[in-house]
Amino acid sequence: MNVIQIQNLHVNYGKIQALDNVNFNIKQGEFLGIIGPNGGGKTTLIKTILGMIEPSKGGVTTHEDTVIGYVPQLTTFDRKFPITVGEVIKTGHLPKRVMPFYKYSKEANQHVLAVMEQLDIAELFDRQIGQLSGGQMQKVLIARSLMNHPNVLILDEPTAGVDEDSRAHIFKMLQQLNTSITIIIISHNITALSPYLDRIIYINKQAHVHSDNHPTSGDVMEGDMCPIDWFIQGEKITKNEAYQAHDQKQKMASGVRK
Repeated sequence: MNVIQIQNLHVNYGKIQALDNVNFNIKQGEFLGIIGPNGGGKTTLIKTILGMIEPSKGGVTTHEDTVIGYVPQLTTFDRKFPITVGEVIKTGHLPKRVMPFYKYSKEANQHVLAVMEQLDIAELFDRQIGQLSGGQMQKVLIARSLMNHPNVLILDEPTAGVDEDSRAHIFKMLQQLNTSITIIIISHNITALSPYLDRIIYINKQAHVHSDNHPTSGDVMEGDMCPIDWFIQGEKITKNEAYQAHDQKQKMASGVRK
C-alpha cells in the first residue's frame, strides 16, 4: 500500500524552480533516505508533503489513514528556552479542539512516559533542554513527534551535530520504530545510514530513485553502479558530474530496453 503518492510535482518560488516534475510513491513500512545537494529541493519536498508549501503544479496524495510525525532540524530550536524535556514532548500532543488554558489529559501524560520509556530517555523527564547533549535533544524531538501516534515519520537531518556513537544509536532507534512506522529521512550521513534503508531518492529539482543501497566494489569496477551511488560512496566526482552521468546512463538503459 502506498501511504504517500507524489505525482508530477512542481514547486516554484516566484521565477525560481525548486522542484521539477517529481514522481514517486512511498510504501507502507518503508525506510526511505533522501539525499541531494544543498538547494536541491529536499526540504521543499518535505514541506510540500507536510502541506506547508502549495505545489505550483501536480500534487501530493496521502492515504486516508496516514498520520505524519515530523522532526525538524535541530537548529530551529532555542536551547536556552526554560522548558523541561517532559514539557517539550507534551507539546507534540495535538488536542482535537484548541482551547485556552488547555490541560493535558491523564492519557496524554501517560503517553509521554510510555514514549520516553520506549526511546530509553525516561530519566530526562525533568531536565532542562539546555542541559542536553545533541544526541539527547534529538531523541527528545523524536519522542515529541510520536505523541499523536503517527504511522509515517519524517526527519530532516536528525544526526546533524551529533557525535558518532549517538548517531549510531539514533539510526538503530529508527530501525526499531520502522517495524511499525514508515520512516522518511533527509541525511548527509547516507553511508552510515544505508544499511538500514530500503531505498534512496536523490533530489536535485528532479527525483532519481535507487532501490539497491548496498553496492559492492565489484559493481563499481564492472560499471554497474549508478553514478549517484559513486557520489554516495565518496568517489571523487562532483555532484553535477554524478547527476549528468546518471541521466546519461538512464537514457542508455532506456534505449536498450526499447
